[in-house]
Amino acid sequence: MEVTFWPVRYNPVRHEIERYEQIVVRLLFSPPAGQRGFLDHSLNEEIEEFYRQVLVNYQSARRWRRASVQKRLLTAGVSFPPGEYLKINVKTDGIYCLRWSDLKKVGIDPGQIDPNTIRMYYGGGRELPRDPFVPPPQWRQIPIVVDTASGYILFYGNSISGWDYDKQNRDFTHFINHYTRQNCYWLSLRGTEPGKRMTCRDGTPWRKGAFFPQGFRARIHQETERYSTCADPTGGSGIEWYWDKLSKASGEKKYPFLTFHPNTTDTCLIKIRLLHESGRDHLLQISLNGEIINSARLIDFNDTTIVIVKTANLLKTGSNYLGIKELIENSKVRLDWFEVEYTERFAVEQGELFFTAPLCSQVAEFRISGINSQDTVWIFEVSDPFEVTQITGGVCADGRLTFQDSLRSDAPRQYYVVSESRWKAPESITVYDNALDLREEINGLDHVIITHPQFLEPAQRLAKWRTQQGLNSMAVSVDDIYNQFSWGLFDPTAIRNFLRHLVENGNPNLRYVLLFGDGCYDYKNNSGISPGNWIPPYEQGAITTDDWFACFDHDSSLPSMAVGRFPAQSLEDAEVMVDKVIDYERRSSRGVWQNTVILVADDDHVRGRYDGIIDYTADTENIALHYLPQSLDQVKLYLTEYPLDSFGKKPKARKEFIEAFNQGALLINFVGHANYTTLTHEGLFEAATDISLLNNGQRLPLFFGSTCSVNHFDHPVNETICEKLLRRVNGGLIAAIGPTRMAYNEPNVRLNSTFYKQLFSPSEQPPRVGKALWMAKVIVGGGSNTAKFSLLGDPALSLITPQMKVNLSVSPDTLKALGEINISGVLPDPNFDGQCYVRVFDSSRYATYKSPRGPTVGYSLPGAPLFRGILSIEDGRFEHKVRIPKDISYGSQRGRVSVFVWNEQIDGCGKVDSLFVGGTAHISREDTQGPDITIDIKGQHFADGDYVGPSPIIQATIEDESGINITGEIGHEITLTVDARRIYNVTKYLLCENSYKKGIVRYQLENLSEGEHTLALKAWDIFNNSATKSVTLVVVPEEKFSIRNALCYPNPMSSEMVFTYELPQPAQQVKVKVFSISGRLIDEFEGETNRGYNQAPREQPSWIPPIPLANGVYLYKIVAKGSNGKKAELIEKFSVIR
Repeated sequence: MEVTFWPVRYNPVRHEIERYEQIVVRLLFSPPAGQRGFLDHSLNEEIEEFYRQVLVNYQSARRWRRASVQKRLLTAGVSFPPGEYLKINVKTDGIYCLRWSDLKKVGIDPGQIDPNTIRMYYGGGRELPRDPFVPPPQWRQIPIVVDTASGYILFYGNSISGWDYDKQNRDFTHFINHYTRQNCYWLSLRGTEPGKRMTCRDGTPWRKGAFFPQGFRARIHQETERYSTCADPTGGSGIEWYWDKLSKASGEKKYPFLTFHPNTTDTCLIKIRLLHESGRDHLLQISLNGEIINSARLIDFNDTTIVIVKTANLLKTGSNYLGIKELIENSKVRLDWFEVEYTERFAVEQGELFFTAPLCSQVAEFRISGINSQDTVWIFEVSDPFEVTQITGGVCADGRLTFQDSLRSDAPRQYYVVSESRWKAPESITVYDNALDLREEINGLDHVIITHPQFLEPAQRLAKWRTQQGLNSMAVSVDDIYNQFSWGLFDPTAIRNFLRHLVENGNPNLRYVLLFGDGCYDYKNNSGISPGNWIPPYEQGAITTDDWFACFDHDSSLPSMAVGRFPAQSLEDAEVMVDKVIDYERRSSRGVWQNTVILVADDDHVRGRYDGIIDYTADTENIALHYLPQSLDQVKLYLTEYPLDSFGKKPKARKEFIEAFNQGALLINFVGHANYTTLTHEGLFEAATDISLLNNGQRLPLFFGSTCSVNHFDHPVNETICEKLLRRVNGGLIAAIGPTRMAYNEPNVRLNSTFYKQLFSPSEQPPRVGKALWMAKVIVGGGSNTAKFSLLGDPALSLITPQMKVNLSVSPDTLKALGEINISGVLPDPNFDGQCYVRVFDSSRYATYKSPRGPTVGYSLPGAPLFRGILSIEDGRFEHKVRIPKDISYGSQRGRVSVFVWNEQIDGCGKVDSLFVGGTAHISREDTQGPDITIDIKGQHFADGDYVGPSPIIQATIEDESGINITGEIGHEITLTVDARRIYNVTKYLLCENSYKKGIVRYQLENLSEGEHTLALKAWDIFNNSATKSVTLVVVPEEKFSIRNALCYPNPMSSEMVFTYELPQPAQQVKVKVFSISGRLIDEFEGETNRGYNQAPREQPSWIPPIPLANGVYLYKIVAKGSNGKKAELIEKFSVIR
């Protein structure tokens, strides 16, 4: 109910309009009509908190809750009893024969089976109803023939498609299964009860005056599912497919089909289903076997038309074709299917005949020609697949079979005549051991993982982790769900029915479901390129949503629990995703990244033009100000701040986004344009080139994309950015939230902001991602746009926000240029020893952007960093001094200091903001000297001129008594120059350690060419004095492994010696062997294995011969084994003189 309040009223006495300053609304809630008293029925506290968040009248409504009702509406019928079964798959209608030899192939010994107890079950072969209140088909026993003498079992099997008879309209309609091409039957061999056997009915032709039909109405349904009906620029969608595209330019298209023994004196009925553009005229010419039979004009405003053509029978036995031609220019029509109904004479074709008898109450005599007298012929009435009956007594003579049967029925009877040689063999036979009855044996779950069997082991590992963390979890194979809830058919609805069964039967607190496996909208591989369906998605027209699996009310699109998905396609994918979650929640890589958020906003530049839509920036700014905790440090990448190059790209924005991603963040929020492979038209991030540049390790962010299609996981070929980042080893994302199809900004952002409001709710500890998204969807009210947002990740994932609050103080409360501030903090735990990451920021600045199309948007940008360092904490306290550089803004009041603290057990954060920035501190001395700089290479003892690999990590130490300038102010950046040509700004990589006077820059150069290179690092102190340090290094490719510059000292030696050498790459092992000049081994020991300079012996100051050496010449041999398996050797000489 919506109520509108107007803050004014008209006073008719005074003839005045009065304006209200305040309106107080009081809502009084009463219990539902007819309810006596109240129920105080509580659920799990986490679910109670959910209701507190979404119900305005929680305190009243909580007492009206109905007690849980044990229902079995959705799983009507028998349970799937535990035991061993044979699962039998078939594709076409017919009599199927299981021979004893077939049983032996799957490990069943027929001699150990009581044939009387053999039973076969069938679930009806239909799709499960999508309406949750329509009972699904039941699993029932069907009659079979068991012939122990001949050693076989016969049963009648149905195709997954066929014809339904409408008793009211007395017509047949065709049905297909949208999910699978295989039907399923179950054979139980170990039971104790007698099995159902096929009954026989006498069909001996003895009655006089029986009705003698000359033929029957045969029906052909021709359909090829080739193109997705709901295709859009990003791919297909939905369960509907069509056959072909028609236009005037394509000319007449011919579609072949087969008929047998048509009666050409009777009429032929053709139905054609066409999909076409609404509101456009279409004129189709229709022909049969080359003769034009109709011209159909489509002028209605529907997008679907069934054209019905009744014509003389132009059919012939064997191949026929239907021709369709569009006659109007620029009109496009799509063919879905066509049907042909004609009268067929009674004749066996290739040993079998299906026919439908006319609807009447007489006894009919059927005379069927084409019978092979050398073959045994069987007759079955197959009108009801659960009550198939064998008809005996038919007479075969002169190639004709004659039998009689009563046609008294409320629906036309259907018959199947087949030669014994035409019995069919199943597509597959597999043993299924139903060890777990999913309807009876699962209770008390909070979290369930529905997994493809291929991923069962990692899924069980994650379930164990969840249980250890306080959520009772279980991994269930999706094959078990198909077998027990859709009777063996591949059907996504079985997953929904299973989940609802759990909730209504012993699992009232179930609130998280993880779908463990990738899925594809192309369920049956109609396109020929589907990778498979590990866990299928739910498709509804142009919408793909995993929420549907948890929607248990037929008139609501809101899920009843949080749903997520791991889009794994291989066991390696599965292991990576589980490892990521467990390592992430263990907080095995604690760091300041947990206190950082990256906010990305697109601009209004779209494909070479400006559209004037600046909402992306305004919406992101609103999220930053009102929905994210202000304790989190914000990195804002607003594309309005970056220049556009001549190619329509923004390379600086791309570079800064990748750098920020690699440094790590708690979350990345993106608002703007995107598709499968790219964020923003300007190429902020492109999967093909940029994913390989990521090296964020275990610093894994949660991604929320208020955009389009970034989670379109169900495409048969294209992988989205988010899928690739989830599967990425040693980096990428921990989870991703975004739409599976095209979505719209306003509802996107509404869900986005509501999600953060729930995620960072004070009562939500730990903040579980899936629950926050679930609650946000309920609060914003569902709808198709909301349903498109999927969570790729575990819904029970706990965001690892800082765990405790640090009481932080800054004095003085003004950041003055060249002045010192004292930063101190007190932690809740007085015994805490650990580290503290301190960041000091200049005042944030206000900026505006004016679109070339006119609109203007304003926003705040974070202040420049003034200090960044790691400091120590002892006994729950820390206090450190920081000096502020000269390059600051002056006269602002939004300076900020933030800290992140951690040790191996716990972490926390604190902040002080609104600090005044301005003025210059009085200093006692003037500093005119630049910093001292030393350059090393990480992982080796580097000296100027040493060998390095193609991608060395530069490790430069910068020291200055006054402090180091990291503001990045133009002209005062810390730069690394390679060969006087390439200049890298490495300012953001400097990190001070326990003092503002000393910092280290770590930066990896990529793919340096072979040979000599010169590096020059330039840095500034806070007085803006600069210094430069240069070194030379020699790059050696990884594949070139050798030993160089081997020396020994002193040479000649008297009592001891040191051996030195250089390696171009790290080695697995280095050994030094000392020989006499005659080749006798004197000693052997190991040397260092680092890239560059090394010495031997390893971990000893020098080599002392094990025996006294006589004066003379000796040999030493250095043998090194490279990490790539290659070996290198070098032999040199030394002398001994005493």
